[in-house]
Amino acid sequence: MSKTTVGTPQQTAPGIPTQTPGQAPGVTVPRAYKARRRSPWLATVSVALIAGCGLGFALMLNSAGDRQRVVIIAQEVQAGEKITSDDLQTAQVAVDGGLKTIPADEQDSVVGRRAAVGLKPGSLLARSQVTRTALVRQGEQVVPVGLKPALVHASGLAPGQRVEVVKVQKEGEADPTTGKKEDAPVQESVPARVIKVGEAEEGSGTRVVDVAVLREDGPKVLSWSASEKAALALDVPDGAR
Repeated sequence: MSKTTVGTPQQTAPGIPTQTPGQAPGVTVPRAYKARRRSPWLATVSVALIAGCGLGFALMLNSAGDRQRVVIIAQEVQAGEKITSDDLQTAQVAVDGGLKTIPADEQDSVVGRRAAVGLKPGSLLARSQVTRTALVRQGEQVVPVGLKPALVHASGLAPGQRVEVVKVQKEGEADPTTGKKEDAPVQESVPARVIKVGEAEEGSGTRVVDVAVLREDGPKVLSWSASEKAALALDVPDGAR
């Protein structure tokens, strides 16, 4: 009578995996909990995102800490007008270090000064926007000069800029001041300073610019302007190249 061994795995040669009874030949049993390999690229991106979020949060906190109470414009002020207390108010805002704003506790020092440029409601007030000097000085007149679209400077005009009012006359046209026709019109100009720049008229696009000239030059410039013979040449500031 022969002996039978039950439940004992079959012995195999060295180097050949043991086959469990009932397992199909060539099938490898996977591990129940196999460790997953993490991608180095994914790890790098995760670290970068965490660092970026931390930096953004730090910048937000830093910006919040730089908020200051400064003077802002409450209502529109035209260039050259005196600034009153009703024109100003204060607000706590994040201020750029390059902008020379006016602290709220110095608001009274601005009252009574003149606006060097047009001031719009809600804008921050900078020290460069106020002046003690009146735009129109003693011995000057303010004359309007109408500029057609082709004669308006692309760089723009601002109150306080120095300009030359130039008489524009074509060959054979009558001089608006003398009524005589000149074969070779004499080029003539008058120094002036911009006081206010108007909005472009609807349809024609003409823009009226108020300029201050010496009192004796006022009638002449007004004549050029009335006959549409006046143009403005922008002076280059001293020392500019």
